[in-house]
Amino acid sequence: MFKGHPKGLYALALANTGERFGYYTMLAIFTLFLQAKFGFSAVATSNIFAGFLALVYFLPLLGGILADKFGYGKMVVTGIIVMFAGYVALAIPASNGVDGKIARKKGIVTVFGQLADPVADKILTTAALLAFMQFGLCNIWIIMIVLLREFTITSFRLVATAQGIVIPANIYGKLKTISQMVFSLVIMILAELNDIGVLGENFPISAVSNGLLWITAALCVISGVIYVKQSIKLIDFSK
Repeated sequence: MFKGHPKGLYALALANTGERFGYYTMLAIFTLFLQAKFGFSAVATSNIFAGFLALVYFLPLLGGILADKFGYGKMVVTGIIVMFAGYVALAIPASNGVDGKIARKKGIVTVFGQLADPVADKILTTAALLAFMQFGLCNIWIIMIVLLREFTITSFRLVATAQGIVIPANIYGKLKTISQMVFSLVIMILAELNDIGVLGENFPISAVSNGLLWITAALCVISGVIYVKQSIKLIDFSK
């Protein structure tokens, strides 16, 4: 099927698939992210969104000019690296303490942001896991463990926020977040390579994917237990 095609076809196909997946997934929650994470108004969010879309359709012209000058191969490789770095940066969320400090400093703290911030994170996490399950890359029990942990922690966090209490993230929680984002990216790349036949017919893509996600599930349980213990000590449940 792939015999006789140019060598660069695999890189272009992988890059285009990743770009389309990342672009449309990000586009669906972009405005929600800006309002929830940074407290931007609807008008400011719309202006940023419009500017972003304008650049999306204008910058290919600049890319074509650079490709004519420096060579198409170099520009394709550069584009893949920049795109990969950008999506990795988007996938690693700033902690609530960081964006919270920014919001408080600029006086843009909103009730919507306090509520939508954790909800947006959970929606993104759930969407990725459900997509993996659809293709047989994630066991249903992994999803149940992750969801139970996320919504339990979110409930405690909302109560703590209402009382003005900040419960610091533990090291296992940070490892859980990092593993979830990195493993999701690795699974998507492996799945794409497996689909185009690069990894061979017998590559155990399902076993590898589930193995990585079970590590995330284990970190979810450990970090969740620690967070609940911290919450019980700090939150006044009599109020």
